Amino acid sequence: MDYIEVKGQTVEEAIEEGLKQLQAVREDVIIEIVQPERKKLFGIVSQPAVVRLTKKHQTKQAVQQKEGKAWIQDGDFRYECLDVGPTIIIGEGVICLHNGKAIEGKVTLQEGDDVRIYPKEESIAQSVWKVDMDARKMEATLTFAPGVRRRYVLEDMQPSNKLHIQAKMETELIYDVSHEAVMAKLQELGIVYGVNQEAIREALHSEKKVTVVIAKGIEPVEGKDGWVEVKVGEGKRKPKVREDGTVDYREMETIATVGEGDVIAIVHPPQLGKPGLTVTNEVIPVREVHPVTVKLGKGVTMHENLISATQGGRP
Repeated sequence: MDYIEVKGQTVEEAIEEGLKQLQAVREDVIIEIVQPERKKLFGIVSQPAVVRLTKKHQTKQAVQQKEGKAWIQDGDFRYECLDVGPTIIIGEGVICLHNGKAIEGKVTLQEGDDVRIYPKEESIAQSVWKVDMDARKMEATLTFAPGVRRRYVLEDMQPSNKLHIQAKMETELIYDVSHEAVMAKLQELGIVYGVNQEAIREALHSEKKVTVVIAKGIEPVEGKDGWVEVKVGEGKRKPKVREDGTVDYREMETIATVGEGDVIAIVHPPQLGKPGLTVTNEVIPVREVHPVTVKLGKGVTMHENLISATQGGRP
């Protein structure tokens, strides 16, 4: 209810009763006299006074308070306090000293506060690298990850009554491993053969972690013993004879035949293998190869590496 009407012997009495009921003071209400009191002769009241009391609505603020601002200009923190001080919220990468005390989260500033804002100190992660060699010593690899320098920068921020201060992180890759250092490590490990200088240079300038082959040996190639290549051609086809002596014409057998002077085989000499070489310059031997031994039977002859028939028929 926005108002009440109260009766009293007098206007003043009605007002006091109304204020009592509203639990208010005169400044909080609007007073309207609906009916003044009336008196007859000898002071006798013939008509009571009636007043209407309306409680004033509470506005949020009769006069809006001026809010202070905080901002960052040219990397420096600045603020001003008016009726209400600004609030600052400390974010990532920022150190805040408020009246000499480090704070996190948020704080509302007051006139005269000593506020100092700094970006966090830079951090440096050095490059990581290593050289590995496999158990067979046939390959060496270089694993390299560049170092990283991280630093925070305070960027300019527009004035605000609630300033969320967050530093920008800038990163820079660090290439602090020299080509000479890698070569010294190879020398220490005894890796001297098949070193790829260009692969080393490329790895040491990679923007991300890499593992590359920087030295490679030579795999051995095994040789082959001598062997005989049979050159007997196909002869006539005849039906297959069953065990009971009957003939099956559905299954035909091939009978190889040769004529006099036909080459029936070629004798191949052994092929030598090729030794390998490790990245530590060690020779990897291959097994010894042997020629094939040919024993000629009846009806054949051998000239150089060719075996020929001396008569026709089945070999």
